[in-house]
Amino acid sequence: MEEKQTLTEQWLERSAYDLSAAASLLKSGHFLYVAFLCQQASEKMLKGMWCALRKDSPPYSHNLSTLALSLDLSLSEIQFSLLDRLNSYYIVGRYPSFKQKLASEIDKKAASFLLQQTEEFLQWCRKYIKM
Repeated sequence: MEEKQTLTEQWLERSAYDLSAAASLLKSGHFLYVAFLCQQASEKMLKGMWCALRKDSPPYSHNLSTLALSLDLSLSEIQFSLLDRLNSYYIVGRYPSFKQKLASEIDKKAASFLLQQTEEFLQWCRKYIKM
C-alpha cells in the first residue's frame, strides 16, 4: 500500500508542477501552452485520484471526461464542460498541425479564465484524496 501512496504523491506533485508552469506561461504570453498544461495538470490529478481511491495504477487514457466518469465523481455541468474543453488542448502535444487553429482561439483572457477554472477544479479534486 505504501507504494500506491507514493504513486499518488508523484501524480499530485506532477500536477502541481504543470499548474505552476501554466501560471508562468500565462505571464510570458504563451496562451496555447497554458491551456495544454491545464489539461496535463488535470489529467495528472485525476490519475493521482485513481491511485488514491482505487489503490491501483491509473489507465493509460488521456481523456479527462473518461477518467472522471471512471472514478464516479459527482461533477457539475461546469466541471464536465471544463474537462471537455481541456481535452481539446491535449492535441497540442500530439498533433502540431492543429496548433495554429487552437492558438487563434485562445487569448490572454481565455487562458486566464481556463487557468482559474483548472485551479478550482484541482482544489475540488483534492477533497477526495485522503493521504
